[in-house]
Amino acid sequence: MKKEEREAKLQELVKNEIDTDKDGGVSVEELREHFRRVSLMYRKRESEDTLKDQDEGKNVINLQKLVFINN
Repeated sequence: MKKEEREAKLQELVKNEIDTDKDGGVSVEELREHFRRVSLMYRKRESEDTLKDQDEGKNVINLQKLVFINN
């Protein structure tokens, strides 16, 4: 990706997802909230994937395997 494309993509991200009050700037609080939302999204996805992997089609989680994976 070219530098101009990266910059345009970043500007679009800031405009559409981070600058929630649409004032053309990003406050510390807006940035903090964006990081919180992204972090929660990834943690939720990771948790769902881990539980899906552990389910083994029995709707039961093997806690010994889960503890081993997370250590």
